[in-house]
Amino acid sequence: MDIIFLPHIAYDVVKEALGSLIHVQWADGSSVGLDFCFHEKRSLNSIFSALTFHFKEGDYIVIECNYLLDTGNGIICLAMALNMKPDVWKLEGLHD
Repeated sequence: MDIIFLPHIAYDVVKEALGSLIHVQWADGSSVGLDFCFHEKRSLNSIFSALTFHFKEGDYIVIECNYLLDTGNGIICLAMALNMKPDVWKLEGLHD
């Protein structure tokens, strides 16, 4: 499982933005160690688009399969977690 680690402020912004856009039945993601999960039967690419991080020097676009995790049992989770070192961004394991 690939996870994007974000500083607290960025993580909260992403969770708040996604939470305001989707109206779903929330799910427990503790079995995969994630806290923003919901029930969804449709495929990821049919309901979500790319997520864009806006930086001073340019944008970083993350496609849905790199920021959402389909657990395989009808639960999708935000594949992001808090980075405990708030001054370091860690974007790893991303794939096309």
